[in-house]
Amino acid sequence: MRALLLFTLLGACAPSFTLPLPERFVALEDQDRNEPPYRLRATTPDGVVLSVRTLDNDVDGSPAFGTEAVTRRVRDQLGYVLLAEEELTAASGQPGTLLRFGRDLEGHGYRYLLALFVTKDTLYLVEAGGRDEAYAAQEEALEAAIRSFRL
Repeated sequence: MRALLLFTLLGACAPSFTLPLPERFVALEDQDRNEPPYRLRATTPDGVVLSVRTLDNDVDGSPAFGTEAVTRRVRDQLGYVLLAEEELTAASGQPGTLLRFGRDLEGHGYRYLLALFVTKDTLYLVEAGGRDEAYAAQEEALEAAIRSFRL
């Protein structure tokens, strides 16, 4: 139940953050119809996306709890396989976890990168993904952007 709450609760007041968009990415408008809504969503012409979502940390979940909940959701609901997990630090100093996922769908490989930063009040999900070939061309820039994230 706690894992479900983690993904269904929205922040009542929007926490601030900054994320520089890599070259070739343009911000998309009107992205708040998703659950939880995107605070930022950007794409390249070939469909690689970069986004930020925020959630209330109402369950006072630890970073380990958030990482496990996210991993289970991406694996069980989206069909991705966890390829790697590593620690990272936001440009503003907060520790986080970087999760790398992959999957095959209808003859195409897909990559999904998710950085999770947990504060006392908020969970920040910085996501990036796309088809293997397009994603690989943007991977370095995406990781640099995520490491430049400021809460």
